[in-house]
Amino acid sequence: MSRPRGARFVAHYVRVVARASQLADTGGMAKQPTKPLLRWDIYKAAGKAKLIGTVEAADADAAIQKAAVEFKQPATKLIAVRYG
Repeated sequence: MSRPRGARFVAHYVRVVARASQLADTGGMAKQPTKPLLRWDIYKAAGKAKLIGTVEAADADAAIQKAAVEFKQPATKLIAVRYG
């Protein structure tokens, strides 16, 4: 024995509304996983590479950009190497 068409619609509607309220409680969209910040040693490229400091960033390019601002050096003269 199957439900009348109207009863199936109501049951479906209740499930949809329940799911929508769950999404509303979590901000409506799934959160994108963020990359963990890694530690990078920053070297100044010259005749000999000289360690100038350490920064935390998701990748080497981001580490170089962050180090250029933090250590007031041109980004083209910096090298990033994973710490540890």
